[in-house]
Amino acid sequence: MRCVLCLLLLLFAAQALTADDPPLTLRLELVYRLKPVAGKQHFITRDDFEFEKRRAEIESPSFLAVATNIWPAGLVAIFAVEKTNRIELRRRPARGVENSSEPLFYALPPEDEPEAAKIAGRWECLGVRETGTKEFFGWDLSIEGENIAGRFDQFTDFRFARIVDGTFRSNQFELRIEYIMDAYVVNGTWHDGKLKGDWTRVDESENGTWEATRPRIVLPAATNLVALYEWRRADNARRYLLEGERLGSEWERGPRPLCLVWNPP
Repeated sequence: MRCVLCLLLLLFAAQALTADDPPLTLRLELVYRLKPVAGKQHFITRDDFEFEKRRAEIESPSFLAVATNIWPAGLVAIFAVEKTNRIELRRRPARGVENSSEPLFYALPPEDEPEAAKIAGRWECLGVRETGTKEFFGWDLSIEGENIAGRFDQFTDFRFARIVDGTFRSNQFELRIEYIMDAYVVNGTWHDGKLKGDWTRVDESENGTWEATRPRIVLPAATNLVALYEWRRADNARRYLLEGERLGSEWERGPRPLCLVWNPP
């Protein structure tokens, strides 16, 4: 859980990122692998408020990734999802807790998912009702394959809205949204780094248009990259290793990498 100060800094930073401001430059941070406890493999970054408390549990620096309070455009979010007997690293938050989930770190999508970079990250949105009324809000979006998850800006009244489902394929964008007792469908198209389209309340009682842009971000250089893979055991235990690292014969590596991270120094 982020501290109140961190949340306030996030709000101020999000407000500061306008088209007239210089782009935000991201830096790489070490992601540390902790010693397994009760079969669970945890990871931690220096941004975690428990970092100093858990320093003695560090097994080794594992890799470099981006750790920030702003969802960077072009990088996929990686979440640590806790299960009964394991920790899973996922590209999307656990279902039902999207609005309260914070990514552990951000990384590049695998090479076979070039479309992911078009959608992943923070979007600043303008919605217009058919009456001409305007609403300003933000989206934090994660994507895996064609499937989108995410949340609305948690510092506005739209924090009560929930992104139920979403897809992105062939530059066509769709979200299904619940807002208190209402439900909406949002359709649009990606073009030249922007999203634009229309929205409709499912009972067709209101509709309008919308458009979205992303704050400018300078990503770390895409050099010295290495794939991060999930390994599974018969008891559903999970481990996460870089390409080239191996576990015993009782473990099986997933067919595709979770993401691309940076090799540690």
